[in-house]
Amino acid sequence: MLERWIDRMSGGFKSLSAVCLVGMMLTTCADVVGRAVSTPITGAVEIAALFATLALSFSLPYAHRQKSHVGVEILTMLLGERAQAGVRVFTGLLGLFLFVVIAWQSAGYATQMRASGEVSLTLELPYYLVIYFISASFVVLSLVQLAELIRDVGLVFAGKGTDS
Repeated sequence: MLERWIDRMSGGFKSLSAVCLVGMMLTTCADVVGRAVSTPITGAVEIAALFATLALSFSLPYAHRQKSHVGVEILTMLLGERAQAGVRVFTGLLGLFLFVVIAWQSAGYATQMRASGEVSLTLELPYYLVIYFISASFVVLSLVQLAELIRDVGLVFAGKGTDS
């Protein structure tokens, strides 16, 4: 059940990432066309940067779930399956700790930004909303990491299973 929920959440965040990419593309194209006719979009660079930030953070849970990241396994591929799972448990614990800390600190930072009223320079968009979305992405990424960690702990103690 947890696996299905995580799949749905990471898939939803993937869709949000795609929407941000399209928004970034449309903003940039409209700004280029606008500049050609002497009416550029005010704050287009700000908007594109915010979309890029959100696209990246929203894509992290899905990319991790699909194992789309780069992994260097020169040494671990020499180990047996159970030992490889043990290495994944160790690195999974480190990753889980890191992602939880990033989610927690991002949420705290967003709360500080909200209290201070800090906004972007040109359009005066509130930064805290983007930072809350980044924090939410890292919460989902932490859940993805936790599910993989549970699976790998099972492989270590069972001594069998398949790598996926």
